[in-house]
Amino acid sequence: MTARARLRSVWTSYRGLPAGVQMWMPLLFGVNLAGFAFLGTEIGFWTAVAIAFVASINLTTMLIQGGWSRLLAFPHVLWAPLIIYIAMRLFGYTAGTVENPEFSFGLMVMVVNGISLMFDVVDASRWLRGDRKILGLEGVIHA
Repeated sequence: MTARARLRSVWTSYRGLPAGVQMWMPLLFGVNLAGFAFLGTEIGFWTAVAIAFVASINLTTMLIQGGWSRLLAFPHVLWAPLIIYIAMRLFGYTAGTVENPEFSFGLMVMVVNGISLMFDVVDASRWLRGDRKILGLEGVIHA
């Protein structure tokens, strides 16, 4: 499969996912990517590190597989320590105030990544039980 065909397959797979998932993924990616706008803060720095790791692993996985699968849930395990770190930072002895943009950003990352983890546990479990198909390509005729 050529690089162009592989990219087309990844895009087709994404577009074949349920609409809710197609809306969720840019939100998840965008919130975490915003860590780069907060690089001067500890929460922003660690969020940027986490998304760089997760995105590089998952993009590589998608390109190798030619689409989206439940295997993509596994790198999201990094969200758990990030959420714990942010919670300790926001609500621990170094707690900020709600008016602080880092505080609001941290809350947003915790909520979005926490929701992601709930879906990821289900997807990882399904993958481990053998559900390894490339999602969104069901019924697509490959040329």
